[in-house]
Amino acid sequence: SILCARPDRNTHKASTWASGKVYWNPKDVHKAFALLVQAAEKNPGSAQTGTFRWDLCDVGRQFLSDLARPLLAKAMEAYDARDAKAFEQYSEQFLDLIDSTDRLLATHPLWHFGRMYQMALAKGKNKAEKENETRALKTLVTSWSGKRGALNDYAHRQLAGLMKDYYFVRWNAFFDAHKQDLAGNSAALKALDKKIDQLLTDWPKENKNYQIPNTKKKQTLAEAQNILKKFTPLAEKLFSEPAERDRAWSLGNGVSEFVFDVSDDIMQTGTFTATFQWKRGRSALAIKAVRLYEGDKLVAEDVHDGSTGIKNENNVYRLEVKKLREGLDAYTLKAEVSGVSSEHSSGTLIFKKN
Repeated sequence: SILCARPDRNTHKASTWASGKVYWNPKDVHKAFALLVQAAEKNPGSAQTGTFRWDLCDVGRQFLSDLARPLLAKAMEAYDARDAKAFEQYSEQFLDLIDSTDRLLATHPLWHFGRMYQMALAKGKNKAEKENETRALKTLVTSWSGKRGALNDYAHRQLAGLMKDYYFVRWNAFFDAHKQDLAGNSAALKALDKKIDQLLTDWPKENKNYQIPNTKKKQTLAEAQNILKKFTPLAEKLFSEPAERDRAWSLGNGVSEFVFDVSDDIMQTGTFTATFQWKRGRSALAIKAVRLYEGDKLVAEDVHDGSTGIKNENNVYRLEVKKLREGLDAYTLKAEVSGVSSEHSSGTLIFKKN
């Protein structure tokens, strides 16, 4: 779920080693969630069992997660168009996905961070040990290492408490920085990375005692009903639109580089091509160079002038991977770009092995 991913306009997965590909139809998940709610309404006794409620939480949180990708794309499209009102609308809906996920999961003890937290707390024999155990737990399910690196969000969890206090805060900071930029404060965007890094190290140190709330068994269905009613109109709209390709790009104000995680596509050595295709906007896109990195190490590059717009000229870049990665670092594609006539241009990247 990108709800648990480090905020970025082009993010498509949380963990470096996860697959970011959507191999299911979101419409099917929406339908399954609706059928579970209907079944619970017809069979109230069964609906209050722990197993049924667990499934209702699981399918419900997946339904909300599936809405995140198209909503983020809508928000960034509005941002690129400098449409502050539309950006506000989409960003609030995105944040509501996280908030609604937290409320739904809070109705079942197995979907609550408090369960893990209390287990860690019980491991400590004194105050110092208890603080160390809970800090270790919070570090493992977020940064993993306590610092920014390739394993961040490797063991991420969609759990009540964690969604609200960690993932919501990160995405809220992301959207707030873009709102400030739209209002004329460009410094907010420049400080965003540092702010998110600070949360990564500070949150495990926060002294909050997470406990499993004492909720009624009927509350799971009530929250599921609220979610289905609130988000079905949005799902019908977003899921009916043609799906964006895995890697959309947008040239906005001040953007001079596109960054894409292509780890999932490089499973063997060989020559790979990166093709930029313009879709909309007032300007064509100019590409100066495309480079492939393994972590911070440059492994391949293609430097030549290319462009994509109504017409394409030299918009295909070839990168040779001679040796597969041996460590945990991701493969990152970075493109040096600019607008031909303005900074308003968007399209897709097609990255594949020849």
